Amino acid sequence: GGSTPSRAGREPLDPESPVLEWRHVSMLDSADFDSKITFNTDKVILVVVAAGDKQCAALCLSAVRTLEEVVGGSGGEGGITGLVLDLDSCSDLLVTSLMVCNIPSILCFSNGDEVERLIGAPNLRIMTEIVQKVGALRKGQKGSGRTWAAGRSVSVLRKDWNGVEGADGDVFYFGIVDVLQPYTLKKQLEHSIKALVQDKNKMTIVEPSQYSQRFQAYISSIVI
Repeated sequence: GGSTPSRAGREPLDPESPVLEWRHVSMLDSADFDSKITFNTDKVILVVVAAGDKQCAALCLSAVRTLEEVVGGSGGEGGITGLVLDLDSCSDLLVTSLMVCNIPSILCFSNGDEVERLIGAPNLRIMTEIVQKVGALRKGQKGSGRTWAAGRSVSVLRKDWNGVEGADGDVFYFGIVDVLQPYTLKKQLEHSIKALVQDKNKMTIVEPSQYSQRFQAYISSIVI
């Protein structure tokens, strides 16, 4: 898909960024994702970057700087290419398909398929290992498909989904997950059918008085 305006009013990655001056890493336009990643028969390492946040920018620059050093040191061995994708300028469709929840994330592709994913800004040793690992894959090999933490990262959910960050860095989300509905004939029939295969005491669809008693008992057990 094509580029879209930045999310949450953040500026896209600065075109004057030193990233663009580096010899072994280049920017990836989201419109070129399919041609350079999906239908590419070479190995590719993709660093996903979100711009406009100082904490994100520092971690992303660290990841890209390390990737530049490792890819440059490999001398093109294994067909490794370093690319940087600005998540803020991607189409919603591409963001959803990539399912990136932390910045930076390093998505490793081989022959168009994602074979491994690193979350966070890795150090030189970890980046070297992953480049060697992806570079050694033969055509048709799928890799481990692992997703693992390689360093510090920032949750994009906190920015874009109105999460609340706790004291220890955890992110919490609040919302309505269920609503009360009238106990209609349809619900009574549903209760009768499910009662044949489920425990009646654990069913969510029960007559109002039973639901009320169970709900009050539960609230009392966690509050009082």
